Amino acid sequence: MKHPIRLTIAALLRDGKPRTARDVFEALRPQYPGERQLSPDAVDGHLQALKAVGIVRIAEYSTRKRKCATSAPSIAG
Repeated sequence: MKHPIRLTIAALLRDGKPRTARDVFEALRPQYPGERQLSPDAVDGHLQALKAVGIVRIAEYSTRKRKCATSAPSIAG
C-alpha cells in the first residue's frame, strides 16, 4: 500500500458499517487537519484502490446513485 491513509481507511471500515466516500472523509478530517490532499474525491480514489486489492467492497445503491464501502469479509473478522 503506497498511501498510509489507506491503512486508516481500511481500519475505519473494519466495523462493516457501509460508508460513502464523504462519510469516510468526514471521519478522517479531524485526524488530518489542514491536509489539502484529503478530499471526498481523493477518498473515493483510495476506496477504489482498496477495492482492487480486495480489502473493501463497494456497493452502488441505485436510489441515489450512491456508492458505499465496507470491509471485505475476510478483513472484517
